[in-house]
Amino acid sequence: MDPVSRSGGLATRIGHYNVEIVANSRQMQLLIYSQGNRPLPSYGATANVRIIHSSGAMDLQLVSGGGNRLVSDWQAPPDKSVWAVIKVTMFGEEPVDRLISSVPINTGSTVIDRNVK
Repeated sequence: MDPVSRSGGLATRIGHYNVEIVANSRQMQLLIYSQGNRPLPSYGATANVRIIHSSGAMDLQLVSGGGNRLVSDWQAPPDKSVWAVIKVTMFGEEPVDRLISSVPINTGSTVIDRNVK
C-alpha cells in the first residue's frame, strides 16, 4: 500500500516501512507504519536525520516517543522546507535510509503528543 498521511505530515516509504514525517519549529517526528499502513511499535527503534537547509546542516537523533512515534526536539531553520537524509533502525532489524527532498516545516507550534492507533 502507498504511505498515508494521518497527521498532516509528508508520507513516504523508507526501505520497507511507510513513514510520515511531521516537523514544526520545535519538534520533528517520524510515525512508523508497516507497508499495510499499520502502526509499528517504536520501542527500541531510532532514527538518525541529517537536515540540510539554506544556511547549513544539522544532525538529529530521534528516539521512541511511545506508540509508533520517533521524536526529537529541535530548533527548525527558517526555511519552509528542508532536505533530509533519514536512517531508521527498528528493534532487531537492519537500518534503512533515504534522501527526502522538500520536507515541509509547519510554522505553527502544534506538537503531536498522541499515539496513533
